[in-house]
Amino acid sequence: MRRFFAGDFTRCAGKSIALVFQKVAKSTQPESLRVIMSTSISVTESLGQALKERDESSRADRVARITWLSSHISEPMAYMGRAETLHLMAEVKSVFVSGNFAATLLLSLAVIEHCLVEELQYRELVSGSPTFADALTRAEACGLLLEGWLSSLKLLSLRRNSFVHLKDETHQHGLGNRVQKDKIHPRTLLEGDAKEAISLMYKVFVATLREAI
Repeated sequence: MRRFFAGDFTRCAGKSIALVFQKVAKSTQPESLRVIMSTSISVTESLGQALKERDESSRADRVARITWLSSHISEPMAYMGRAETLHLMAEVKSVFVSGNFAATLLLSLAVIEHCLVEELQYRELVSGSPTFADALTRAEACGLLLEGWLSSLKLLSLRRNSFVHLKDETHQHGLGNRVQKDKIHPRTLLEGDAKEAISLMYKVFVATLREAI
């Protein structure tokens, strides 16, 4: 159930603005956000300072993700493809480095779906745009997916569905249910999903590449 609380909307500098604060530990919350409403400094300057502080506090984590990503990227020096697919791949890297793991999962599977459907269309095994589940089944049947890929992709797809389709709170693959079952922080679970999705994305991307004529 979605709820709002009094005080979410604050009037500042004569303008109504919505300040959305995440429930983070007070010790890690940028000082500039805590004093933004109690000083004469402008909203723009305060937010700029807050972003600077947040950038510094998250830098080490982003460096670690870039390092991980660099060891898992598998792609040729030059390639061409559909603009949407290549743009999605670029955004996968960006959101992962920023720590947006649910977005990483969704975008990675979107790239995989693009690659599989395009290859199936090239082989004249499908027409139009089949569902992701159907594309996986057909890709396995024609030997496009290596052993182990299909089961991992199906599981990630089920976990993704809990984000793109509203499921019951007790749904087997829902994040809340997984947290309660595995006793693991949701961010840790999502980071694992994101990394697995990225790894599979590059494997499928390479498997469906064709030499330019």
